[in-house]
Amino acid sequence: MTFIVALLRNAGMSAATVSSFYILLGAATVLSALLWSGLLARMRGGQALAIFNALLAFATLIPALIVHSSAVFASGVIFGATFLSAVASTTAFVRHNLPPGQWTAGISAFTIVFAFGQIVGPVIIGWVSDGSGLARGLAYSALLLAAGAVLAAWQKPLRVRTKRDCGA
Repeated sequence: MTFIVALLRNAGMSAATVSSFYILLGAATVLSALLWSGLLARMRGGQALAIFNALLAFATLIPALIVHSSAVFASGVIFGATFLSAVASTTAFVRHNLPPGQWTAGISAFTIVFAFGQIVGPVIIGWVSDGSGLARGLAYSALLLAAGAVLAAWQKPLRVRTKRDCGA
């Protein structure tokens, strides 16, 4: 969504439409914890991240294919309801699969990888968008997210936690 404002403005959407998009995206983000908390509690492998990446890929592809306010708003709702939960899924994965004494290191590792992606991803997609257009940049972003979904789906739980691991 780094480049969505440019895409919306290039499509001739008004400032009010762009603002409405961000309000809707923000509202969906606020509700995302309620929507996904049960899934994060149940899934111990990479399946939650796979679901979130697949939804993010779909949400990212929508405005690349259909530049219409209703399609863009649908994309914003899906994206908003999902993107923070993708990050939360890595925390849940660590908590489900590592003993409490290793949680900080595990979450730190995921944070570093995520931060690297947040730096490199927009730079690469920016180059693609500058050379080939914003829609193509979004399409490539969607492909990368879909690849991430496939990889995450293969991640099995690392181990079964016991009551002793939980401090009980």
